[in-house]
Amino acid sequence: MDKSLKNGMLLIAFAMLLLTVSINIDSVINLISSFFSLLMPIIFGLIFAFILSVPMKFFENFLSKYQTYDIICFDSSHNQICRYIGNC
Repeated sequence: MDKSLKNGMLLIAFAMLLLTVSINIDSVINLISSFFSLLMPIIFGLIFAFILSVPMKFFENFLSKYQTYDIICFDSSHNQICRYIGNC
């Protein structure tokens, strides 16, 4: 297929898509709104986790002074797993 013919067909297809979207703009806006309403709990959760990470880090550092840990590491060719066991 000739390159200019292929580019012309691609341009016509894009124009048809743009015309269809502009005719059905209300449906497109409702679809985008529904998509973002599904993502909002995830976005809020990420923001909440980011905000809480600062005070959580403070408490982890504060409490780690009072507890000792033995580290057991299992090293394999695929991954390394470290497990902390607190001494009471």
